[in-house]
Amino acid sequence: MGDISFELTEFLRSSLYFPQEFALKVVDAKKSKRLTMSFNTQGILIMKKPKSYSIGHCATFLRLHTQELLDIHWRFQKAIQDYSADKLFAFGKWQDFSVFEECLEEGLKKKILRACMLPKDSSSTSYLQELWIQATFANSKPCKRLLSSFYQSLLDSYVKNRIKEISEQMQLFPKEVCYGKSRLTFGSCYTQTKRVRLSLMLALMPHACIDSTIIHELAHLAHGAHNRDFWNLVAHFDKNLRDTRAWRKAHSAQTDYLYYRIFE
Repeated sequence: MGDISFELTEFLRSSLYFPQEFALKVVDAKKSKRLTMSFNTQGILIMKKPKSYSIGHCATFLRLHTQELLDIHWRFQKAIQDYSADKLFAFGKWQDFSVFEECLEEGLKKKILRACMLPKDSSSTSYLQELWIQATFANSKPCKRLLSSFYQSLLDSYVKNRIKEISEQMQLFPKEVCYGKSRLTFGSCYTQTKRVRLSLMLALMPHACIDSTIIHELAHLAHGAHNRDFWNLVAHFDKNLRDTRAWRKAHSAQTDYLYYRIFE
């Protein structure tokens, strides 16, 4: 399988003039009857193919999707270039560490102090920046866990008030809100227990995207399936649905790459 990946990568670079840094991995999908492609969080193209598909089938498929693949690749490259050690990415934009000083709880400060081996008299801004560097540049697992905790508290500080407001508007009330790290599923609603689960990915997105996800999941408390009644209810309360979908599509490479650096 490694040989197929290598041959197809060389085909892209030599025949279709893909850049040298473009990476491709081919895997056999035992149960799949069609060929699919997706980029992972590091910008590597993962091609899943049925066992019966030859390298020729794969090459034809790649040729047909050349422009789409290049567009996504360049968006990943831009996300890599934009990555900063001097700012923190939250709620859809790069922001100064000082913006989040008050969000850093004392308990988390003490854990950061030990994990990052900082002087006790360090400022809150220094705590956050050092945590950011250790977690996302040095790839320290303990620091990544602490950074995930910080993002959860950041997201929760917005959600706990906003979900009350939206619940009152929709007259749909969850019994519990919890958090996970799913990259592809931003929210889930467990209708039997009335529990809503939100992904920490939302902390990387604008408030409007978070609101859209909350509305979507609360609507499931009234309609379990994605039927016409469900979408009518969502459309009634979410006036930014089209814009939030457009933002997610335009920034998918950036948020995927940030997910890899922060949470994986």
